[in-house]
Amino acid sequence: EILMRKNILKENVDMKKKLNEKVREQKAITLIVLVITIVVLLILASVSIATLTGENGILTKVTTAKEKTNEANIKEEVKLLLLEWKMDENLSGIKMEGREGETTSGAKVKYSSGVVTYTTKDGKTYTMAYVDEQLGNVEEDIADTSSQAYKARHPEKHIPTGFSYKEGTTSTGYVITDGTNEFVWIPVASEANYEKRAGVNNWAMTSSGGNSSNIGDMVRGDTLGVNSILGTSVTSTLDANQPEAQIVNNAGGFWVGRYEAGVANEAHDNIVGINGGTSDSTSANTLNTYWEERKNDIVVKQDAEPVRNITQAKALEIANSWKSEDASNGKVAYQSGLITGTQWDVMCDFIGWNVCNSDCTSWGNYANIASANYETYHSSDCASDWKRDTTTKGTSNNRWIFTTGKFVNSSNGNTAKKNIYDVAGNVWEWTTEVPQYSANNGVIRGGSALGDGSDHLATYRNGSFSSSVFTYWSIGLRFVLYVQ
Repeated sequence: EILMRKNILKENVDMKKKLNEKVREQKAITLIVLVITIVVLLILASVSIATLTGENGILTKVTTAKEKTNEANIKEEVKLLLLEWKMDENLSGIKMEGREGETTSGAKVKYSSGVVTYTTKDGKTYTMAYVDEQLGNVEEDIADTSSQAYKARHPEKHIPTGFSYKEGTTSTGYVITDGTNEFVWIPVASEANYEKRAGVNNWAMTSSGGNSSNIGDMVRGDTLGVNSILGTSVTSTLDANQPEAQIVNNAGGFWVGRYEAGVANEAHDNIVGINGGTSDSTSANTLNTYWEERKNDIVVKQDAEPVRNITQAKALEIANSWKSEDASNGKVAYQSGLITGTQWDVMCDFIGWNVCNSDCTSWGNYANIASANYETYHSSDCASDWKRDTTTKGTSNNRWIFTTGKFVNSSNGNTAKKNIYDVAGNVWEWTTEVPQYSANNGVIRGGSALGDGSDHLATYRNGSFSSSVFTYWSIGLRFVLYVQ
């Protein structure tokens, strides 16, 4: 009996062990299942979240659709109001400029300098461009209005005294005019955007010949040739810490001449010319005297004879004293200057660096472009003649200087890029840039009727020439306006 009880007890112990083992196995299986279930749920959750909130998610699409619907509604309201104002302007002479009104939804609308401001009843403000009776993108003004990025996007806040809006947008080229001269806004959204860039053709910047590619090695800096800009003292060489850069960054941009500097054709007198180029000081003095007498005739407008045969030193002097005004009537103070090397690169960046840094034959006035019939004043290679010709057909090896903004080639019929003309020709243009090669030299930029569109690109540099005595029939200049 004792033996039987021992056996039964042993069997019970064994059964208990087996039962415990099964329980442990069940627990293990349950934990694995739980882990798998959690993993699956996490995967499903992540897929669901991505579906809802990803770049193409449902919530993102809903938000985008809502924004687009809101934008469409705003545009529709604004279009109806602007149409009414346009009719008033045409029929009653009530100007659109500066006009304010209210939409059916109770939103306040104001039109000024090509920009429509739309403010909802709850205080949200949107802006949009209005050009040629078309509305641009609606932008909610939630950015810090004191930030450089905001200032860059709003050139209407930087229109100089005496100027007014003419056409274009910030992205297509915002144009202002004083009735004669025209300038385009170059936005600079951050300090990092205001810098020199190295193109593929940088001739004689580090030595008397050859090409350079490292901007830090080939450029000494920019010299402004004046004691101050808008009351700020300036040193002879400028970098990111100097006033020129500070003024541009503070304003969020600068104004660049829409055209090369020129002399109006009303008088039809030829700019004094020298066959070829010269580094003769006597000739330079003669030309300096000539330009001193003509400086008040210089304009930035279409159909002018380009200023040329001018030294860089005289170009600097004339550009820095050409125009300036104090702030008045809601407009800002400004001062003119000669375009710097940095500004030239930033302008090319605005146009499109890849466009400017590759073959510009299709949109510049180059020797290898066959133009249409000459329907404007022009002068021939290395000569001072300036005449009107409506019959001569261009050839592939012409060297003709045309009036500003008038060269029309057979490829696209227009040399403007972002509303800026003649960057890839008509004439090379002096900048304030100083090459490493010689502190006494100036730098010419862009294309010219003398060069090839595949070689002398819009980004082209050449530092071969003395700033004080060198002149040439195909070298001119371009103005900029600094604004507060």
